[in-house]
Amino acid sequence: MSASDSSGPTAKRRRSKPLANTTLRLVPAEPIAVKPGEPFTVQAIALNRTSLIDAFGLTVLGLDDTGADIEPELVTLLPDAEEAVLVRITLPVDYPAGSSELLLKLTSSTEASIFAVETLRLDVAAVAKATMAIDPMSATGRRTGRFGLTLSNIGNTPMDMSLSGSDNENHFAYRFDPPVLELPAGVTRSVQAVVSGRRSFTGSAVPRQFTITAKSPSQDIPPVVAAFAQRPYVPRLVLMLGSVVALLGLWGVVVGSAIDSVVKDSKGDVATAFKDGVGDVVNGLDNQAASADALSQTRIDAIAAAAGATPPGSAAADQGLTGTGVAVGSGAAARPGATGALGPAGTPGSPDATGGTAASIAGPPDALVGTIVAASDGRPVPGATLTVQALLEEGSLNGQPDPNRNPIVITSATSGTYELLDMLPGSYRVAISATGYADVVCSGVVIPTTAEPSWTCLSGTTPITAGPGSPVALLAQTSSIAGIVTEAGEPSAGVLVAANRLDAITGSPAGVTPPTPTGDDGRFSFVFTPDSKLAPATFELTISKAGFVTERRLVILEAGDNSIGLLVPLQAVPVPPPTTIPADQRVLSGIVRDDNRLPLANVAVQLTGAARSVGIVTLADGSWVLDGLDVGTYNVSFSKAGYNPVAISLQVPPASTQPAIVVLTASPVAISGRVVDNLTGAGIAGAVVTDPDGRVIALTDGAGSWRTTASFGAGTVVLTVSATGFAPATVAVDVRPPAEAVAPIVRLTSLAL
Repeated sequence: MSASDSSGPTAKRRRSKPLANTTLRLVPAEPIAVKPGEPFTVQAIALNRTSLIDAFGLTVLGLDDTGADIEPELVTLLPDAEEAVLVRITLPVDYPAGSSELLLKLTSSTEASIFAVETLRLDVAAVAKATMAIDPMSATGRRTGRFGLTLSNIGNTPMDMSLSGSDNENHFAYRFDPPVLELPAGVTRSVQAVVSGRRSFTGSAVPRQFTITAKSPSQDIPPVVAAFAQRPYVPRLVLMLGSVVALLGLWGVVVGSAIDSVVKDSKGDVATAFKDGVGDVVNGLDNQAASADALSQTRIDAIAAAAGATPPGSAAADQGLTGTGVAVGSGAAARPGATGALGPAGTPGSPDATGGTAASIAGPPDALVGTIVAASDGRPVPGATLTVQALLEEGSLNGQPDPNRNPIVITSATSGTYELLDMLPGSYRVAISATGYADVVCSGVVIPTTAEPSWTCLSGTTPITAGPGSPVALLAQTSSIAGIVTEAGEPSAGVLVAANRLDAITGSPAGVTPPTPTGDDGRFSFVFTPDSKLAPATFELTISKAGFVTERRLVILEAGDNSIGLLVPLQAVPVPPPTTIPADQRVLSGIVRDDNRLPLANVAVQLTGAARSVGIVTLADGSWVLDGLDVGTYNVSFSKAGYNPVAISLQVPPASTQPAIVVLTASPVAISGRVVDNLTGAGIAGAVVTDPDGRVIALTDGAGSWRTTASFGAGTVVLTVSATGFAPATVAVDVRPPAEAVAPIVRLTSLAL
């Protein structure tokens, strides 16, 4: 966090200099209408208000280094001098549409605490822009062909896509899953296109060209063209064989008169055998195609199992293994939560995310199947883009992208899972990107995959876990929180601001940044790096200053988000009006007792409220009295070691003349003891102590001593002690909190006697 402040470790050194400050203003000051991808210019006026010559640099918070061009990069200013700095900014094409803000920060090059921040307000125009690609470009099949469509919304506004297909002969019917696609800004999704039509009875597989079109109310996407060749029912080779048979038959008729009846009979047998052979060839081709379909279905079942869904009719479904996260393998029982990784999820013997072993059916070797999660808390990352590029493997260009093969782009699902099927053998580079996260590049991805993959994944220079059974963990990009604290409409200096990260389940603080005071301009800022793993998360800002009401703000940060427009006005603590109530009516009193209704002495009584805080202890009879109080509501807490604390709210003047009765219940305590041999008196190690419900609550050490892991309230507890080779025994323990209970020595008799 950065703030201009004259306190802290460097305060003593700063006192020898004049008060350091600088100012910054923007031209124009009103919101600017901008369009993502198109540069715009704003003028920043820097003013040096110190009494020393200093150099200042300007930065744009919330954009990377390529998004802003600043001229000059550094300005040198005399005291009270000013100079204009031109800032040329280009927003990314996927920058969200609507009202937005950027922060411009002017910082001294000699003293980081000397800075000024100004808000640049933007009105970002909506840009509808998308692309579509098809893979493969051509295919050969029987009646039906399947193609993958990849649609990417590279604009900054959501788009609805409707898909359709056409060809010149109106030969094909088209089906898309889904037919209408909702595509949020910056998201890439995949759609399966199914092309089907009647195939010829005989002849050659002739490719027919078709066109896929995607339409949107805001923009028409350039169509894609592909080709599908359908195999005939009877291939040309079979016809050629039939022609040969006919010629042989004609030749047999010509020379048949010279052959006796035995030869004629033989010829009939040959013709019959040849006819049967041709039938076997046709049946073989059909059986081969059916086997291919069965193999394809087996692969689909495997991929579905890896993604956590069991297809109807699959082997897993036949075994009754349905539901999310079920994986089935040879000799492996069904287990929930099976998670794949980059590569064939669950290669035999590989550890999964829960420490077990993944099943062998989790993914075929010619596919990439896995899950993408956030490194901060393991939540799935939907909409992550995976770009898979085939690499050359020979010659001087080994490891370079193959220019003859287009990259394959897929997107992770809502659950963070992804799958890429039917990959050709070879080496690949996989680049993973998601909004708000640092890009990850995995090299050395080899298809078909093996049980010992050799690829490595890096996020910049940081290694990222990505192996069988381990999801790819993405590091969040830098996130920030910034704002201004005001007092009566003016910037407030010296306000302590702390950012507390809240636990996602309990809502309690899970990570606290040290409170830092605001500078003379009332500004504060927090920057969270990817290594801190603090975003995505919910933060509670605590803003406090003496004499003012403490303010709290909740800020929700997704990965890479920046919340930099907070305005926190402080309110002075109200001064209570003068009271006219007599002093004898401005008294609070009470009595504190224990579980048995006996008075408790030395109980700490803490009273806070109405701009006053005071603490006392109870007397021997458990009573307490506080007088001379102001009118108002007070929070009164009671605490004593060994007892559960209690807090109540009381009003001055009190609603009743009777003292407030408070009962403190004793805190449960542990029980300790020792187990010895009845004959020798030596301690017995490894003896088991169980409670009345049969639960093990303690084990003896080498000296026979034990202490329970559970706690017990007041009363008599009967425990059972047993050890190998000894007869068990019971012991009754009188528990009287708050002191720890000590059980009588338990003497066990050997069974050998």
